[in-house]
Amino acid sequence: MNFWNNLDFRNKAVPARALIATTLASSELIAKKIVVGSMSENTYLVGSKESGECILIDPGAQADLILQEVEEAGLRVVLMVNTHGHGDHNGAIKEIKERTGAEFRIHQADVRVMAASMSWAPMVIAGYQMPPPPDGFLNDGDELRVGGVMLMVLETPGHTPGSVCFYGEGMVFTGDTLFKGSIGRFDMDGGSGPQLLGSIESRLLTLPDDTVVMPGHGEGSTIGDERRNNPFLR
Repeated sequence: MNFWNNLDFRNKAVPARALIATTLASSELIAKKIVVGSMSENTYLVGSKESGECILIDPGAQADLILQEVEEAGLRVVLMVNTHGHGDHNGAIKEIKERTGAEFRIHQADVRVMAASMSWAPMVIAGYQMPPPPDGFLNDGDELRVGGVMLMVLETPGHTPGSVCFYGEGMVFTGDTLFKGSIGRFDMDGGSGPQLLGSIESRLLTLPDDTVVMPGHGEGSTIGDERRNNPFLR
């Protein structure tokens, strides 16, 4: 099962449904995908117009581009979180933290995965910088609240030991756990195929069908579409 052969890297717009909030008025919520780096990684900006604050999910590269998008949205970054520790998802954290003072959090089980990225990420990601030590750790059930936005942490190990997803506002940010028509690879960094499939089945496919899937690469989907059509979940 090869993740890279089953992933569509085309840069497509975030589905309109991703902009409809469940706990915020839709006019207040900002949710934007920013495709960065040589591996076309999806960084997500999620924030509130009313508060002017936002969360960055997986700031992988091109800090200047990400911060430009934040500025154009009229927001400021107060928190950065990682779905997992691979270098294509964290290469911009150091610079953004230095420029904004935002906190950074990751699951404790992926700190070593993040450290191991120094063995390969600088060779394939321009300007890669090792993230600083996290300001705190993500745990299952944590509620991340920034300016009226609330995202719940779902532990979904399998792609890496400390992989997590973030669920809220009608969306689930799945990192490299679940993609449109595919799933994450599990042949590196302590990955486990059975654990990955178990996480998807028990933590993601139990979400409402209209939940918008916001993956770490490629285009979005919905939980219902993946339940019905993803060949790796049949």
